[in-house]
Amino acid sequence: MAKLIVKRKDSIIFILAKVNVLIDNKEAGKTSAGKSLEIELPAGEHTLNVAVSNVAKQNTEDYKFSLSENETKTISMAPVNSRWRSLGVMFMVIYLITMYLNKSGIIPEKTIDIVRAILIPIGGLVFYMTITGRNKSSWLIAE
Repeated sequence: MAKLIVKRKDSIIFILAKVNVLIDNKEAGKTSAGKSLEIELPAGEHTLNVAVSNVAKQNTEDYKFSLSENETKTISMAPVNSRWRSLGVMFMVIYLITMYLNKSGIIPEKTIDIVRAILIPIGGLVFYMTITGRNKSSWLIAE
């Protein structure tokens, strides 16, 4: 048997999520930020992909690799930020600031209703695009 070590880089993106490691489209285990996962595999050609919270594959293509008998191979992976995620963070910061200013009495409740009417639908769109949509975050996978 050969051994594959999948190292997950430390990253703020998906820091709390355990990531499902898929080998040949089957779940081989889960890994956390900054941790490694060791997998025993038969020699031969294999594919690797990742999924966050069983939502969807996060790479657009499977990463192909081969192992020979008794070989140990290390593959590193790290999430790559989507442009939509940055937009989502910006809107979340705006929302939190307006909520704080409302609690402080600086911004009236009517303004908060307008902010909610704008930011909640945009938040839903950002969630869709980063988690399940075509612009979801991808993972950089390299040997």
